[in-house]
Amino acid sequence: MTLITYARNLARLLAPYRGTAVLVGILLGVDVLFSAAWPLSFKYLIDHITRAGDPRFLTIAVAALFGAVLVASLAAVMRDYGYAVLGSWVLRDVRRSVFEHLQKMSLAFFMQNRGADLLARFSSDLALLDAAITSSIAGFLLGAAGIAISAALLFYLEWHLACLTVFGLVLCVLLPRPLVRAATESSYRIRQLEADVGVAAQENIGSQPVIKAFGLGDHFTAHFARLTENLAGQSVRFKFLTNLVERVPNVVIIVFEVMVMGLGLIMVAHGQRTLGTIIAFHGVFLNVVYSVQTFTLVMPSLIQSVGGMQRVEELMHEPPGITDAPGARALPPLKDSIRFGDVSFSYGGEQRQLEGVTLAISRGSFVAFVGASGSGKSTLFNLLLRFYDTTSGSVTFDGTDVRDATVASLRGHMGVVFQNNHLFDISLRENIRMGRPEAGDEDVETAARQAEIHDWITSLPQAYDSPAGESGARLSG
Repeated sequence: MTLITYARNLARLLAPYRGTAVLVGILLGVDVLFSAAWPLSFKYLIDHITRAGDPRFLTIAVAALFGAVLVASLAAVMRDYGYAVLGSWVLRDVRRSVFEHLQKMSLAFFMQNRGADLLARFSSDLALLDAAITSSIAGFLLGAAGIAISAALLFYLEWHLACLTVFGLVLCVLLPRPLVRAATESSYRIRQLEADVGVAAQENIGSQPVIKAFGLGDHFTAHFARLTENLAGQSVRFKFLTNLVERVPNVVIIVFEVMVMGLGLIMVAHGQRTLGTIIAFHGVFLNVVYSVQTFTLVMPSLIQSVGGMQRVEELMHEPPGITDAPGARALPPLKDSIRFGDVSFSYGGEQRQLEGVTLAISRGSFVAFVGASGSGKSTLFNLLLRFYDTTSGSVTFDGTDVRDATVASLRGHMGVVFQNNHLFDISLRENIRMGRPEAGDEDVETAARQAEIHDWITSLPQAYDSPAGESGARLSG
């Protein structure tokens, strides 16, 4: 992802809050104008005092400067609040959008992508975007605007020295460009490697009984060491490149500062320019130096944010595998039968898990699928719930192809007990109610009695309000 693409994506995210963004931009402009005009005021103060020495003018000018400082400081405080608001709002919207998008993804997507990698896009990748909006982008714009306005003032003060300064600024932009591209690519690679490390750590933590029982600690330690070694190597490359991105413009601008001030003092010595003009020019030049430093200091975090946004955008552009067809209708309750008609299916490889399966399940019947491991029992279940679509053939519900029905209505007619039990990290009451959110407490207790767990639940200290823990970790298997 290039910086231009990044800027476009960011503008899209900020579009709902354009009013706040414009206000923040105006406040930023106040800061830039004040910083540029501050040294310019010294030209008129020094030149006026050296010519007339009017104390009344000096008093008025100093009072005006104090007023300008107060206005600029207030604008800066308000701007900082605006950054915080925009960063928080945009991050909230992106988190919601990513989460909602994940709910639309097919089961195949979650089978093909690692959970820790997806979580990293919610946490570290989005944290980089928040940091960029809150500080990095502000510093970038402040630096860029400061350079532009200060450069214009330099031409107003002394165009010969301004031309030399602009040449230095052009070098500051051109020299780091190859480094920025390399650093951006390295940032994306780091995000990927950090996800690999997160996956390894998560898997290890969740597999401790197996690892300890079979003495696999050394094996996984060595594997984790290799992952962290790769990450460390890529981190060295990224940090070195971003440091160079920061260092090169600073070196160039310092060299040109020496040249500009040397030539300016020669002009004063020959009576070609006043001392006030050269002092003001140097003050504006220092603004340029500060703007360049601000610009370059934020580049590392901005580049990291580009890598983070690229990973988030990749996720958002993943098409949902299972969606409602145009004109899909809600299924009424089953009246006759569910049928598999000449169904074939493959999970993506050349080998098919099902080949030409035809069967019917009549309403009111009890049916069991029996077979060896890998014979396709779970695959039939996955197709029935439309976790996957058939490769060929059809699954029908009272004659309606399930692909022509809404997914919600199809699954709404199903009651499922999975091979592996799963509980959410909420109370037992809410876990039981999950299948029917509108159910009252009496309904929950009735369901628990039918499952013969009511007495056990009421024996717990918090009864139905007892937390289940992550994946039911607080309960007996």
